[in-house]
Amino acid sequence: NKAGVTKPIHISFKQEIDVLDKILGIVRKTLQNLQLAIDGTIVMSDDLADALDSLANAKVPPSWLKFAWFSPTVGIWYQSLVSRFEQWDKWIKTGRPKSYWLPGFTNGQGFLTACRQEVTRMHSGWALDDVAVFTEVTKHDPEDVKEPPPNGDGVYVHGMFLDGCGWSKKESKLVEAPPKVLFIPVPCMWITAVQKAQKKFEYMVYECPVYERKDPRKRGMTAAQPNFVFAPEIRTEDPPSKWVLRGVALLLYHGE
Repeated sequence: NKAGVTKPIHISFKQEIDVLDKILGIVRKTLQNLQLAIDGTIVMSDDLADALDSLANAKVPPSWLKFAWFSPTVGIWYQSLVSRFEQWDKWIKTGRPKSYWLPGFTNGQGFLTACRQEVTRMHSGWALDDVAVFTEVTKHDPEDVKEPPPNGDGVYVHGMFLDGCGWSKKESKLVEAPPKVLFIPVPCMWITAVQKAQKKFEYMVYECPVYERKDPRKRGMTAAQPNFVFAPEIRTEDPPSKWVLRGVALLLYHGE
C-alpha cells in the first residue's frame, strides 16, 4: 500500500533496487557490445578492450566496478550479483524476507539504520537519538526461519562468518574454533532497537566488529575502517579482552 512505501526499510530496499538495476544494465550492455565487437559488427573501444582483458584474467571489468561492490574475481562478483538479484526479486514477489542476507546490501549501514527507525516509530515517545541497536544470535539457520520477529520488532539477518573463534549453537556463545577451521557461519541474528537507558545484558558480551569485503578503491579513512559495518554484542563466557587480543570479527564474506 502507499503508506508502506514510506517505511524506512522499504526506502532502503528501493535504493538497493536502483543500484542493482543500474549494474544489470551496464553488465548486459557490455556483454552485448563485446559480442558485437568480437564479430566485427562494431569497433572495439578502449572500454570494451579493458572489459575483455579483465574477463580473460578472471577480474571484474572496471566499468562494472564503477557503480558496484568490489570482489577480487569475476566469479565471486557474479555469484554475488545473482544472489542479490534473487533476494530482491523474491522480496518483490512474496514480500519482505523472513531473514535478510546482509552481504547482499550495498549500503548495509543504511539498512540497519532503517531497522532502528522502524522500531523507534513503533513506540510512542521514543526518539531516534535515544535508542541503540540491540542484537542477539538465535539458534536458527536461515532456512529454518519461517516468520519475522514477533510484532515486527526488528529483523533477522544472516550471512556472517566468525573469524578467529568458533560458535556454540547449543549454548549460543563464543568458543574456541575447531582445528583447521578458519571461518564459522553464524546462525540468524536478531537485530532490534532499545532505549539506551534500558539496554543491558544478563551475561558478558563481546562487541564484535562486522566487516564487509575491503575495497582497495576506498582510500579515505572512515573511522580508520572504511569497510566497518556495525558492532553487535555477542555472548561470551570468557573475558571480552580474550577475543579482542585475537582480533575476532564477523565477516560478510568468506576469506580469500
